[in-house]
Amino acid sequence: MTTRPNLEDLEQKQKDLLLAEVAALLHDMGKFCILHVEAHSDGGIRRWSNNHAYKVVVDDPVQVIQLSPQSANLRKPEALRNVLNARSPKFADFLPSNAKTLLAQTRISLPSQQYALSELIMLGTPGFATSPHRPQLLNGKDGWLPAVLGVCHNEAHVDKQDPSKESQQKWPKIYISSAFGFEDESTIVDVNTESANNLDQRLRRLPWTHLFSLKHKLSEEFSYGFGDTRHPINEVTLADWAEIVAALYKSALATWVLESIPRGIRGWKSWRDKVIDHDLRWRILRVNFDALRLYTKAVRIGDLVGYRQAVGDAFEAVKRLVEEEYPLGNEIYRDTTGIYFTFPDINLPPELEQEIRRRIEAVDKEFAPQIAVEIGQGNTAKEQLKTLLTKAREQAQKDLAYPFRSETLDLRYWQQAWNRPNDICPVCRLRPVQENAETCRVCGKRRARRLKTWLDNPSTTIWTNEIADANGRLALIVGRFDLDDWLSGDLVQSLMVKADPDKPDFQPKNPSPARLRRIWETTQQFWKTALNPQDTPLLPSVPERLVLRGKLSLTALGRENFEDNAPQTYDLHVAGRTLSVVWNGKDGFILCDNPAYFKKVTDKNLEEILVPDASFELFTSVGYKQKRQTLGQLTLASIAQAPANYRPVIPILEDPIHFLALVPADRALTIVRSIR
Repeated sequence: MTTRPNLEDLEQKQKDLLLAEVAALLHDMGKFCILHVEAHSDGGIRRWSNNHAYKVVVDDPVQVIQLSPQSANLRKPEALRNVLNARSPKFADFLPSNAKTLLAQTRISLPSQQYALSELIMLGTPGFATSPHRPQLLNGKDGWLPAVLGVCHNEAHVDKQDPSKESQQKWPKIYISSAFGFEDESTIVDVNTESANNLDQRLRRLPWTHLFSLKHKLSEEFSYGFGDTRHPINEVTLADWAEIVAALYKSALATWVLESIPRGIRGWKSWRDKVIDHDLRWRILRVNFDALRLYTKAVRIGDLVGYRQAVGDAFEAVKRLVEEEYPLGNEIYRDTTGIYFTFPDINLPPELEQEIRRRIEAVDKEFAPQIAVEIGQGNTAKEQLKTLLTKAREQAQKDLAYPFRSETLDLRYWQQAWNRPNDICPVCRLRPVQENAETCRVCGKRRARRLKTWLDNPSTTIWTNEIADANGRLALIVGRFDLDDWLSGDLVQSLMVKADPDKPDFQPKNPSPARLRRIWETTQQFWKTALNPQDTPLLPSVPERLVLRGKLSLTALGRENFEDNAPQTYDLHVAGRTLSVVWNGKDGFILCDNPAYFKKVTDKNLEEILVPDASFELFTSVGYKQKRQTLGQLTLASIAQAPANYRPVIPILEDPIHFLALVPADRALTIVRSIR
């Protein structure tokens, strides 16, 4: 009879698990160093003092790694001997003193044996994990905790294949490749000792005063470092590598906490093939709802952008729960199908499923999440890790074909929502609309929130009139990468590590978790920068908007409309045309329209018409089943420019697969050609 996992055990060990995650993120940080790049380059002169000196993160490892009395008579693994015997140059020579102190003094206790972070980093190697004498080497400790890190390192390193002998790059021009083999001058790693942004300087500038601040900075900084410098496996950055190892380590330790029994780690099953004999396994937690279906419901751009924000909020709520409150694993992928996490080798606890559902429904009950834990295909951990993500996505896509089931919906909520006859909301098409309302309460709040967000950051735009060209037209740019066969690993194996037609010896790349992460991360980053290339911006910024201030002479409806002073959109009647304006909630109206189009249709400049003492009628903005109503007159006192420029684009979606953005129609073909 098996006992059900108790999530309270994870809460009690939360700090230790999060610190262990930091140790895993840092376990190969010795690679984030100019010396390491030089030592593994063709033409580099300097070398480490031994093969594991890059792992040494304190000045005197003997003070941190305390051996047992019986270890004197035992054969120690090479990794341990090298760490203990390292002389300068070693990685500690490049670390600031506060970093070395922090790593040596911060301790983890899981469940009862204590380890310093520096100890885990220095011992977390496959060589230490597979030592037959590991349980007797350390004083008062069996070495299992760092051994798990060594196993996670090994399992994640399915990408670590040996290229040809000529694979080393020429010092000092060392490139990080894209996931698909692209290199140019912009991908050269900065190893110039005079540069302010070289690897050593970036290392020193990390926020070493606080480990959790450090954790959030590491992904950004480690993207400038290597998992491996050799061609053609130089596409995996240190960030990709560290994130995957940390995710596996966190989930493996969570398995231990929940089961109270450590999984077995024995020794090398095949040293030549780098296969360790162990019982650690991983699963994937997937949380899915059809984001694209939600986006297609939008009546206005504000609805669409509001849905996008709500989807992001739901994902982040789940992320906080799974990664921090109950440290079970880390996010390894997300797209419009959902969000995916590494997960312990256990079934999904019902209380966790219930809490995930509750967190998402707190954002919006419309999302109807589907939550499941998937197991990879194959017998070994390596085989399963290769198939986990693609299997989870395939199952998610099947489930999302039938999104609404009794277990995904809060039926009581929906029954209460329709306790009397009403019109249906034109946006969500699920909730009732109250009399004289444009949308249901939830969709209305989403619109209002978007307006407030824009007022806080007016350097962006949410107004289609501001996007339109001089003819009043705009275009929707749609792009898509077909990543299915990449994420399944099939197309990864069309890339070669080495090829020797004389033998013949063809070795394809392995679809490792780190490599798959690098692939989708590359396409996602491409979409994020698609409209903002480094050379010439495709959409230059538009000069400041106009802010209109003056006296309001309001009707009774107008006084009622302005009584709470909340930001709202209105229509201003100017020279026979309607201009969109936004009440800023304080003292004026922001013009959010298109002056170029106004001039084209009226043959007049706005600056000639919008002058002090001029009066214009103010109306409600036309909405669903509503007629425009007069609110009063606005007599201008002053016309000023808002302080922020904006770029005429509304990004709608930028995930690894899809890209949608609204742009001026007269720029659309130029943009498409540039992206292509």
